Amino acid sequence: MRLFKFIPLLITFICLSCSDNTDLEITEIPKTHKEIFQNIKTIKKRTDRRNAFNTLTSNEKLFFWQIRLDNFINNNNLSQKQIETIKNVKKMLKPKYFEYGTVQNKGFSVIILKDIINLLEKHFSQTDVYLMLFEIDEKEEVIKRQENLQKTKNIKTKSGNLKECICNVGSRYTCGRINTSVSIQAKASPSVEFSTEFGKCTEGNSCGESSWGCGGFFTQSCNGSSCSNF
Repeated sequence: MRLFKFIPLLITFICLSCSDNTDLEITEIPKTHKEIFQNIKTIKKRTDRRNAFNTLTSNEKLFFWQIRLDNFINNNNLSQKQIETIKNVKKMLKPKYFEYGTVQNKGFSVIILKDIINLLEKHFSQTDVYLMLFEIDEKEEVIKRQENLQKTKNIKTKSGNLKECICNVGSRYTCGRINTSVSIQAKASPSVEFSTEFGKCTEGNSCGESSWGCGGFFTQSCNGSSCSNF
């Protein structure tokens, strides 16, 4: 029965995709867009960061994530196949996917985002996929932020502060928690290994479809207020 629920959406999305030939040809990212990315990245509070992202135009949001994917290529030692895969993902993105609440946006979330995740999972770890599509910080920055969040969790709970809308209900990647471990092998130097634990996003009473900027590429609604693994 759930399949039939999505059939009208799928048909409409496919038709619009076929008739939409307004892909943004990106040859070089303007300096101003790189400055926009950096300015938003320097915002520490995630809610404020998301609000800043939501003020961008759909074209600016597309440039934003093109920059993020370029940074991932530049900041990691990747194989040629991995680099080609990321470049293919960049080509799959269109400005209309960032127009919240539209058929194109919903179709992207239901179909294309899942295709992108499946494609990346063939060549990357889940931690890398999470960092590429659901975070704009580098791995070390994400780990530090999550450690600080854990330290302040009890303080915030005791103070009675209202929970914020921070995740997308139903997204298996939204509630990502990066864990580290040290691997020790004979005749080899200890190495740090990373793994990502994914929790469940719980729906919040004050959260609804009007709050956006969660999920993959920040294209989904923030309709959840807590993650089970934090």
